[in-house]
Amino acid sequence: MQTVFTWVNGQRTDQIHVFDRGFSYGDGFFSTLLVRNRQVLNWPAHQKRLLSHAQVLRFMVPSDATLLATIRATFAQLPADWQAGSLALKLIFSRGEGGRGYLPPLEPQPTWVVQWSLAPQTSSEPLHLHLCQTQASIHGQLAGLKHLNRLENVLARQELADKGWQEGLMQNAFGDVISATQANLFALNGQTIFTPKLDQSGIAGCVRQQLANLLPNLGWHWRERKLQTADLPEMEALFLSNSLRGIQVVSHLSLSPEQTIAFETQSVNSIHEAWENWQSQNGLDL
Repeated sequence: MQTVFTWVNGQRTDQIHVFDRGFSYGDGFFSTLLVRNRQVLNWPAHQKRLLSHAQVLRFMVPSDATLLATIRATFAQLPADWQAGSLALKLIFSRGEGGRGYLPPLEPQPTWVVQWSLAPQTSSEPLHLHLCQTQASIHGQLAGLKHLNRLENVLARQELADKGWQEGLMQNAFGDVISATQANLFALNGQTIFTPKLDQSGIAGCVRQQLANLLPNLGWHWRERKLQTADLPEMEALFLSNSLRGIQVVSHLSLSPEQTIAFETQSVNSIHEAWENWQSQNGLDL
C-alpha cells in the first residue's frame, strides 16, 4: 500500500517539471490540513492563508470551487480505510514553470498539488522543549508566510535528531523567541495568553489564527508581543499549536544544560478541549 497519493493540477501523478519555480527558487507556498471523520478541519483559516499568500507572492491559485471539487474528488479515490481515518491533506502552490533567472514569467501558469497521507500519530504526553542553536530567519516582507523556503526548519529538525530532543524552541538573531521547529508557541500567565509577534520571523499558523478569535470569547486575554527567553520562566504554562498535532502542552523547557524550567500543565486542558470542540463543530464535509 503506498503511503502518499498525489495529484498535480488535477491529474494523478507525483511528478513536476524540472523548471518549476517551486523547485528552482522555492517560489510558492503550502498549507497542511487535518482531515478527520470525513471533514476538513479549520478550513476557513487555511482558505484565508491561500488567498493572502497568493496576493503577497502575486500569482493566482485555483478558485475555491475548483480546489474543493478536486479535494473531494481525490478523497473519493482514496482507500476506504483511509477515508475513515485521520489524514494529512497538503496543498502546495508554485508559480509554475519558468526559464532561467529570478524574474517571474509575465503570465505564470501555477502548479498546484493535492497530496494525501496518513496523519501522524499524536501523543497526549507533555513535551520537553530545548533551545535550538538554529535561528529563525528575519525577513519582514515574508514573515508569517508558509512559503516553500523552509531551510531553517529543516536544519532545526536535523539539530533535534542529532541531539535526541523531542522538540525545540527557535529564536531569531534579535534574540526574540519565535516558535517551535514545527509549531507556534503560546505562554499562559493568569488569564492572559501571550504569543510571539511574527512581524519579522516565523509562520502565522492556521490554528494560531483561529485561537485568536476563539479564546477571547472564552474569557482569555490574547496578547501578541515580543518574547525573549528571559520572559519564559515567569510564565505559568506553555503550549504549542500545529494543524496536524493540535494543542500540545509543554512540561519542561531547557534553555541550557544547567537551566531547565518546569511548567504546570493542567491549565492547558481547557484550551485543548475548546479547540477540539470548535474543530468538530466547524468541519467542512467531504
